[in-house]
Amino acid sequence: MSVFKSKMAAPMSNKSTVKSNYAVSHKLKAFYTGGKVSVTSDGQHVLCCCRHSVTFLNVDTGKVDYSVEHDEDDLVTTFILTPDQNHLITAGKSLLLRKWDWRTGKCVRTWKAIHTAVVHSMAFDVTSTLLVTGGSDSNIRVWDIIQHHCTHSLTGSQGVVSVVKFHPDASLLHLYSAADDYKIRIWDLFTSRCVGVLDSHVSVVTSINFLSDDGDWRLVSSGRDSVVILWDVKLKAPLCEMPVYESVEDVVVINRNQLPKKIRENTSADSVVLTVGEKGMFKLWDIKTCRCLLTQSPRDTAGPSPSPTPLLGGEGYTTVLLSAVTSTVILVNNHHNIILHSITDTFTVHRQFVGYNDDILDLCFCGESNDLVAVATNSPQLKVFSLNSGSCSILYSHRDIIMTVDASSDGKLLATGSKDNTVRVWSVDCGVYQCVAVGTGHTHAVHSTAFSKIGSVFVMSVSEDCTLKQWDIDGLKVKTTDEPQQLTVRWTLKAHDKVINSVCVSPNNKLIATGSDDKTAKVWYSDSGTMLGVMSGHSKGVWCVIFSPVDQCLASASGDGTVKLWTLTDFSCVKTLQGHDCAVLRVHFTGRGSQILSCASDGILKLTNVKTLECIQTYDEHTDKIWALAGNKNDDLLLTGGGDSTIVVWKDVTETEMTELKLKAETQITREQDVSNLLQQKKYLRAIAMVINLEQPHRLLTIIREILCEAEGEERLCDTLCRLTLDQTDALLRFASVWNTKAKNSDVSQLVINIIHRNHPPSLLSQLSNIRPSLEALIPYTERHYERLSRLLQQSMVINYTWQCMKHSTNTTSQHITTPQHITNTTQHSSVTHGEEGVRSIDMDPLIEMDSSESDCSTEGVQPVECTPADTETSTGESVNLTPLRRSQRSAVHRPLLDPPTGHVTPAKVTKMCVGAVVTPVSLRRLRQRNKLPLNTTTTHH
Repeated sequence: MSVFKSKMAAPMSNKSTVKSNYAVSHKLKAFYTGGKVSVTSDGQHVLCCCRHSVTFLNVDTGKVDYSVEHDEDDLVTTFILTPDQNHLITAGKSLLLRKWDWRTGKCVRTWKAIHTAVVHSMAFDVTSTLLVTGGSDSNIRVWDIIQHHCTHSLTGSQGVVSVVKFHPDASLLHLYSAADDYKIRIWDLFTSRCVGVLDSHVSVVTSINFLSDDGDWRLVSSGRDSVVILWDVKLKAPLCEMPVYESVEDVVVINRNQLPKKIRENTSADSVVLTVGEKGMFKLWDIKTCRCLLTQSPRDTAGPSPSPTPLLGGEGYTTVLLSAVTSTVILVNNHHNIILHSITDTFTVHRQFVGYNDDILDLCFCGESNDLVAVATNSPQLKVFSLNSGSCSILYSHRDIIMTVDASSDGKLLATGSKDNTVRVWSVDCGVYQCVAVGTGHTHAVHSTAFSKIGSVFVMSVSEDCTLKQWDIDGLKVKTTDEPQQLTVRWTLKAHDKVINSVCVSPNNKLIATGSDDKTAKVWYSDSGTMLGVMSGHSKGVWCVIFSPVDQCLASASGDGTVKLWTLTDFSCVKTLQGHDCAVLRVHFTGRGSQILSCASDGILKLTNVKTLECIQTYDEHTDKIWALAGNKNDDLLLTGGGDSTIVVWKDVTETEMTELKLKAETQITREQDVSNLLQQKKYLRAIAMVINLEQPHRLLTIIREILCEAEGEERLCDTLCRLTLDQTDALLRFASVWNTKAKNSDVSQLVINIIHRNHPPSLLSQLSNIRPSLEALIPYTERHYERLSRLLQQSMVINYTWQCMKHSTNTTSQHITTPQHITNTTQHSSVTHGEEGVRSIDMDPLIEMDSSESDCSTEGVQPVECTPADTETSTGESVNLTPLRRSQRSAVHRPLLDPPTGHVTPAKVTKMCVGAVVTPVSLRRLRQRNKLPLNTTTTHH
């Protein structure tokens, strides 16, 4: 046991608190997925197509400030800003044109494009009134953007109309277009005819630009035939052809005054042309002498992120833009990367942005201050993002997809593994990013790498070839040379029988752990490579292994959906976390080893307490697998990345929430005291307003009851509630709908609603924001309370009727005895009404004759009481129908109504004993017998 204690001793983090919650700080999402790119006139925003939306990227912050979105299945095919920069016009797959106020994201107008295929190109004239669209149906249409109708329909092109452009002189009304037939056509909009054809290209024309030369307009065109042609617009003839020796995708014209002094001295032309193409280099040309003034590739760029090797195939540029205000050239390449070059600083790169990352396979914090993020995406480039500026440095060296990346303990070195079977070490110190060493020896793809935790001593790597290698980097010197150094292997061994997915190093550099598809995790001595133990128990392959930063345990994540904790004393499983429903891909210790963060293939991230196995929080910010999970040194930031091409930066908000809760509790106590003081001073208006702001409906209910208990409380409550603001009345009505759900509070609720209804007109109540949900909650419970009160009223009338019957039987001074069949003085239908609120009337059925066959209820010799009209009146003067109930409703219980000691008949006793009982001649006869009264004599009241 002491051996392991000495082995697992490790430095502690300065900040190590138990986490209660993480919040999303920001996201690095895809903002450009291919297609057109444009720039605003002030150079502050770059406009990009991103599936079904157009995004506005702020070049200073690297964040998307604005976005306009089509329907999800309506992909954006092209767009254009109006020359006055106020509106954006977009075309989609649905063949609709939309006009947007892009600052608010609202669609101003939508109309049909009339084209039979998608719109491929757009252009505005200088007056911002005419819009031209070129479609894949070979048609060109001109629109009056003010009146929103088509003014011209131009046909004659062959294939997709890829380029359209208005002549800068608005008085000419000339339109230039290029299609797949390699020709540039000139259209006169006065006559709607083609007035010229420029036919010198032998491949697709990719761009058209105008420039002014001594007062005359010239046309510059480029194509995939590797030439740039300068045309005389008046003569409609070429002036010169410049061979560029690569397929040209785009051209931009730069004024001579914007060029650096060194380049400006080498040319006498008023303007120069910058071309980009398939080779991933841009070239600057003197348009008069057809001489190349500058050729620059990313390797030659002296910026913050130079590339150590030339670009690989497929790294060509697709678009070049010019921002004259900021003197910036913006380049876009095939991998959706946007690079900003400063013209005044000899075209050096000062910022790069990655529009689309594809799958995020791995990531980690790096840099001396942990403000950089190294990301391995589904590409051969290593990308290093700055969390502060959003800019990205792109490093080229691997020849195939990078599978893994890890940072050294000081953050100055990175180790990557790739499908090209190599391990590379990178320097990211002092803003100079380059590959400094390469290790070869694996025969298959490298799946995981890990630095030593104490110092940069060695790098571990595991591969698809089932081997584990240790590379020596002790004493590695960073040299600014083109060729990286060769790494040496300390030892190599076959660690597993199947693909190894993960490797990690213990906090004290003494142990190595590996996880494999063979469902096992193994622990090795780092100095010799000797196996120390095997941990088996997962039912599927192990995706990730990691040592606890403080305890003698190892965590493993598996495809069986579990995370297991293994003790390093006997390599047994001590705990199993089973919160995930699918494969767990990554696991990370946090909170000084007391908690575990785990992510799964369903995009779920969980924070779990190790001791209790209780899931503290569950996060669902990803829409696809989470492949990568990493934390920084201070344990306050977290990174996740997955198959949705999104990097989520999480911030530990535990201390913030605790501070907020403490402040909230203190504020609550202060306000509670203020409310108590106001109630003590009888300042009910301010107290009610404060309680409403505190969102305390129960406290408000108590205050209202206190007011009602005072003398003239209802009038005072009405006066107080009428002085509330409209927002406070809205909240009060919402509270009343909550009180109304309980019968014991319904009286106060209905009173409050009544006061609001009587003192506020319907036109004012309709303006309340919550009036509809409040009424929807009030109506059903109010109807229920009304029915309940109606039933109570009916029951009270039955009791009253019974009491009057008993009172009549005992207080009558002279009565005539007749048979039951001769009872005459009864009403057929009587009703009892009460008040003016519309309480239901109680209808009594006609008299039903008794059944004289009952042996114990014989009426022989018994005469019924003959009632007088006065006997049918209640104590309140209301008429009552003295109609007995039906036989099935009669009570079989007949007991004396006299109290045993005194023999007095009391109303309370009658009320208690006669609910549901029926007063009949038989019951009267028994009553007389039991009280020893003569049957045919009068009864006196006791």
